[in-house]
Amino acid sequence: MTQMQKRHFSKRIYDPGSVLRDLREILTHFDEFRAAVRSKRISRAFAEKIMLAVTVVNGCRCCSYGHAKSALKYGVSSDEVDLLLRGEVGHVASDEVPALLFAQHYAESGGNPDPAMLQKLVLTYGPEKTDDILAFIRMISLGNLSGNTFDALLSRLQGCPAEESSLVREVISLGLLAVGIPITAVGGLARGVRRRFDYTGQVGLDAGGGEPMKILIFGAGVLGSFYALGLAEGGHDVSILARGQRLADIREHGIVLEEMNTGRRTTIQVNVVEELASEDAYDLVLVLMRANRIPEVLPALAANKNTPSVAFIGNNAAGSGEMVAALGRERVLMGFGGTGGVRDGHVIRYVGGVEPGKAPLLIAELSGETTPRLERIAEAFGRAGIEVGFSLNVEAYLKTHVALVSPLVNAIYMAGGDNYRLARTRDGIVLCIRAIREGFRVLRALGIPILPGYFKLFEWIPEPILVALLRRILDTEYAELGMSGHANVARDEFKKLADDFRSLARSSTIPTPAMDQLYQYVDPTVPIASDGRAEMPMGWRGVWIGMGALAGLLFAWMLRRYRKR
Repeated sequence: MTQMQKRHFSKRIYDPGSVLRDLREILTHFDEFRAAVRSKRISRAFAEKIMLAVTVVNGCRCCSYGHAKSALKYGVSSDEVDLLLRGEVGHVASDEVPALLFAQHYAESGGNPDPAMLQKLVLTYGPEKTDDILAFIRMISLGNLSGNTFDALLSRLQGCPAEESSLVREVISLGLLAVGIPITAVGGLARGVRRRFDYTGQVGLDAGGGEPMKILIFGAGVLGSFYALGLAEGGHDVSILARGQRLADIREHGIVLEEMNTGRRTTIQVNVVEELASEDAYDLVLVLMRANRIPEVLPALAANKNTPSVAFIGNNAAGSGEMVAALGRERVLMGFGGTGGVRDGHVIRYVGGVEPGKAPLLIAELSGETTPRLERIAEAFGRAGIEVGFSLNVEAYLKTHVALVSPLVNAIYMAGGDNYRLARTRDGIVLCIRAIREGFRVLRALGIPILPGYFKLFEWIPEPILVALLRRILDTEYAELGMSGHANVARDEFKKLADDFRSLARSSTIPTPAMDQLYQYVDPTVPIASDGRAEMPMGWRGVWIGMGALAGLLFAWMLRRYRKR
């Protein structure tokens, strides 16, 4: 029995599911890792000690060597490194001991630390340093398990396999890591760039102390209510235009926002109006309405000559033509809002992760220029804590967004408006991915750039990996509220978006079979797909290329070892 145990690889390794989970975790917290490195709240020597504490528990030989060497480089003594490599932390400075003990606990718990231990860490170091410690722990955990998984595959080839694993699981896990780590890094960097700069690369403005503005929010749905609250709290003179039951709700209750994850509610009273009169004067009108409703509000906006700037914020695949014809090019701005949600009675339930009314906002000139009025808007919104980004080509940005979101929404319709059912229905996800890629090809054929540029990743990530990622995203409450919730109450808008984009496709001569197949489900009378349908074969070409590259590396490594003997 002892001999048999010795012939098994016993370190903790990845399986495909845990690879995807950890990559998603890293992407979610990528900004925290960048902040941890840049802030230097945790010294490099302390960071190396934290990573060694995790590494010793996970037993990664490559990371043990690399981080021991780095620890020496940053001033940790050789005696201290030796003790850390034995798992002993009693010798380190007293203010470092809690972090090292937590790091060991994190690794021993498989990345699921006791909440009480985490709370103790926060009380000891404060929220910011705790985030830094967790960032270093998460990154080294990914490195440890990646190295262990590679070692497990080598061990299997030498006759010592890992228990409760298989060759297929290890090869797939390594393939996912080979593809997923660079994608996660690029995606994390892109998210940072998107916040630091605008959505296409031109520098935006930081939150500042701009002068108050008189603003009309034209439309009292999710986005209109969300930004009305944020701007009113920021000291602006805000009115919101509403009609019918929504008008009565705001007059009785004010604007009420509820954050999805916590249930926290925020309420504010704002001035509510029923119409935009021709003699009214505002500094800015924000039009936050469904795309199919825009034509009916253009006459009132055109008749009002006293407002110099009208920003149309929302989905748009048709371009600015109608707006420019009605208002004149000099008055029109376009953009996109940074949150989503649904209306539940008088309450707006919005997707979490941002402060109420404070989600980033894209506003741009049709020319792509950074004009004085854009700078004034950005400064004024900064006063309310709303970060504004600019764009060099806002119409390309909006068309790219429709190319992405329209197939996803139509796939949700294919699953009966149920994101959880779509997560189980592989054929719907496969069609969605292929339709998005068709849409990107349409845009390219028409000379329209894919913006933001990181959306291009969608074209070269292997289809099976995208299927797995979308399944995880769809099987969440976030998708229920931010995707299917909106899709099910705005079918009229998404039909117009699909129609407008298909008009673009027809003008390009690019074939769009997946897009056309999904389009039929916009009609609610069309029978939905059976739950769990998985008849369409996935495109494995990209995966096989990655596996071939991995096999080549393994062969080269084994050949090198053979020659050394």
